[in-house]
Amino acid sequence: MYSYIVIDDEVNIRKGLIKKIKDAGGDKYVCVAEADNGQKGLELIEETKPDIIITDMKMNKMDGIHFLEALRGRKMNQPVIVISSFKDFEYMQKSIECRVIGYVLKPFSAEEIARELNKAVKDILEREQNARNTLEEDQNKMLQDILLGNMQDQFLEEQLYP
Repeated sequence: MYSYIVIDDEVNIRKGLIKKIKDAGGDKYVCVAEADNGQKGLELIEETKPDIIITDMKMNKMDGIHFLEALRGRKMNQPVIVISSFKDFEYMQKSIECRVIGYVLKPFSAEEIARELNKAVKDILEREQNARNTLEEDQNKMLQDILLGNMQDQFLEEQLYP
């Protein structure tokens, strides 16, 4: 099961999106929070740590552009799906710069949002696999260094007996 947050200033859009995700994904996704602006969204992301972030671009207090910049500045790496009524070049450009996983124009169908959620899940799984591969490579290197006597005794003790 994957958790997500919806950030949109229009309550009807948030509720409709949650329903479409439920219709499209069944129990595969669970909404852990909703926010009506980017600032509140950042707070709730810190608190709930969702797997996926879904945000509007045009909002009060903190718009989508500043929200995406804040996410990047805080080193939050969850996949982001942007939903917007605007084909505005600046919004799309900022989305690309911030490596959003998808940009969906309102109104959208359950199938469209499901397609973007599937891309987000694929991204999550790839990141997890990359992390496992890196850990395995580090462990293999450390074992090789131990076997070849390339590690300092003090470093070895610190690693084995922290």
